[in-house]
Amino acid sequence: MMLRPCDSIAGRKVSRRPPQHLHLQLPIPHLSDAITKRLIRYLLVVLAVVGLVHQTLVRHPAMAEGVVATGNLPPLVTEMRDRLLAAVASGRIEDLGEPLSWNELPVLFGTAKDGDDPIAHWQRSSQDGKGLQVLEDMGRALALPPARLAIGRDIENASVYVWPYLSERPLAHLTPDEEKDLGSLMTDAEAKKMREGGVWTWWRLVIGADGTWHAFQKGDSKGE
Repeated sequence: MMLRPCDSIAGRKVSRRPPQHLHLQLPIPHLSDAITKRLIRYLLVVLAVVGLVHQTLVRHPAMAEGVVATGNLPPLVTEMRDRLLAAVASGRIEDLGEPLSWNELPVLFGTAKDGDDPIAHWQRSSQDGKGLQVLEDMGRALALPPARLAIGRDIENASVYVWPYLSERPLAHLTPDEEKDLGSLMTDAEAKKMREGGVWTWWRLVIGADGTWHAFQKGDSKGE
C-alpha cells in the first residue's frame, strides 16, 4: 500500500516538503552620518600625529633621545664620570691626568693655539691659576643629568652623553626647573647674556657610551 504524505509511520508524520536552510541575521548597528564623519576626522588626526612624530624622530634623533637620569647611565659612562668627580673632590686638577690617560683619542679642550696639554690649559683658564675654578665648574656640570645624543649607527656605541643637558636645550624656551638648573651653573648676569645671545658658551663635557672622554671645553654649542 502506498503511503500518502500525511500518513503516520510509527507515530510520526512524513513530510515531502524540501528542507529549508537556516538563515541567521545579526543586527548591524547603524551609524549616523555625523558619527561617521567624526570617526573619519579622528583617524585623520591620528595619522597626522603619527606622521609628525616620525618626522621628528628622523630629522632630530638627538632631540628624541632626551635627558638621561644619572642612575640610568651605561656602566662605562658611570665609571668615567665617577673618576672625574674623584678628581674634582681631590681639588687637584693634575688628578685628571689618570682619566685622560684612559683615552685612545685626545680630549677636546680648546683651540689649536691652546697647545696640546689640557691640564695646563685648564690651569690657565682658571682665575686662581691652579685649575680650582675649572674643577668646581666640572663638578657643577656633572651634578646635573646629561643629554643623550645619537651620532652613529652602532647600537652599543652610537650615543654620547653631554653635560650639562642644558647645553642641548633651547635657551630662549627654558622651563622654570631648567632656569633653576642654569642658575646653579653661573651667575644671573652670565645666564642672561647667554640667553640673549641664544648660544651656549659655558662648559660642555662629553663622554661616549663606551666610556671615552671626548671633550671638556667652553664654546658655542648651537644657536637657537
